[in-house]
Amino acid sequence: GLEVEDSFFAKEIPIEEEPFRLYSGICVSGHSMKTVLVRVYAVLLQFTENLKDDPEYSKYLDPYRTLIGYFNSIRELGGTVRLLDDDVKKRLQIITNKYKFPAQRYINKYRELTSRIPSYKIPEVLGELEKEMGEGELAVVLATNMIAVGMDVDRLGLMVVTGQPKQTSEYIQASSRVGRKFPGLVITVYNPYRPRDMSHYQNFKGYHGRLYYHVEGTTATPYASRARDRFLHAVAVALLRLDNPELAGNKNA
Repeated sequence: GLEVEDSFFAKEIPIEEEPFRLYSGICVSGHSMKTVLVRVYAVLLQFTENLKDDPEYSKYLDPYRTLIGYFNSIRELGGTVRLLDDDVKKRLQIITNKYKFPAQRYINKYRELTSRIPSYKIPEVLGELEKEMGEGELAVVLATNMIAVGMDVDRLGLMVVTGQPKQTSEYIQASSRVGRKFPGLVITVYNPYRPRDMSHYQNFKGYHGRLYYHVEGTTATPYASRARDRFLHAVAVALLRLDNPELAGNKNA
C-alpha cells in the first residue's frame, strides 16, 4: 500500500493497456429532448461513414458502427423509434449536404431490445449485433434496462444514454455494455427540465471521477434475520410513540 496505483485490494491498470470508456455529457436548454437526440444520433451515425474510406482509420471503425440507445422507460424509447423512421434520416441528409461529406449514412437496420419484443427474438437481435462492419451490421439498437444483464457483445463501442438512470448501479451496468474490448464512448443526454438531470450534469466530472463510490447500498431482504436485527427496534419504538401520546416528546420517550 505504498502507492496510490496499487492498494493491494485494487490495482490501477493504465488506459494504454486496457482501454476503457470515455463519458461525455450533453445538456441543451431551450430545445426539446427530441431535437437534441436527433442531432446527437445523426452526428454519431454519420462520423463513421466519413472515415470509412480513410485507410488510416477504417480498421478502427467497427465498434462505432452500431449505436446503442439506452432509455429509462419504454415511453421515452417509443418516441425515438419514430424519430429514427423520419427525423434522423432527414438530419443525416441535411448535414451531408451542408458539410459536403463524401457519402451519407443510411439507417437500413435498427432493432429494439425491450420487453415489447417476444423473447424468442432476443437471441436473433444479439446475433445481429455480432455482425461486423460490411457484414450487414445494425445501425442502431434501442434498449431499456434489459441490456444491463446478459448482453455480452464485445464489439460494441458507442452508446447514448437518454436521461440519468434512477440508480448509479444501473448506469454502470448499462454503460458497461460498451468498451469491453475496444475503447468505448458513452454520451449521456440530460434533460434540462429535470432537476435531478441538471444536478448530475453540473457535477459531471466529480460524479464520473468516483462512479463506484456513488453506488447505492443494496436493499435489505425483508424479514431476513440481519434485517430484523437492524430495524425491528426502530419499528417497535415508532409504534409505541404513535400509540401513546405521553411518549411523543423526546425526553419522555
